Amino acid sequence: MDNYTVLAINDEPDQLEIIDILLRDAGFDVIKAHNGREGCEIARKEKPDLIISDVMMPVCDGIEMCRLIRADEELSFIPIMLAGALQKDTESVVQA
Repeated sequence: MDNYTVLAINDEPDQLEIIDILLRDAGFDVIKAHNGREGCEIARKEKPDLIISDVMMPVCDGIEMCRLIRADEELSFIPIMLAGALQKDTESVVQA
C-alpha cells in the first residue's frame, strides 16, 4: 500500500521543517508550501490525502485557503487541519 501524502503549509521555515520531520517519521509522504495560494496550486497538482495548514500567513491565510479548496470540486473532499495561531474569538472559530 502506498503511503499517505500530507500537504503541509506554513510560512515559517522552522515550523514547516518540524512538521515535515514529524510526519515523515510517522511514515507519511510530505509536500510543503509556504502560503495558502501556493498550497492550493500544489494541491491541484498533487491531490494530497490531507492538508495541515497554519492559519496566519501572508499572501493567502489558512482560512482563505480552506475556502479555495472547498470551492474546487476536485479538492473539496480533502480533509484540512488548521493549526497554529488561531484567535479564540467566536468569529475566527466559526470561519475555521
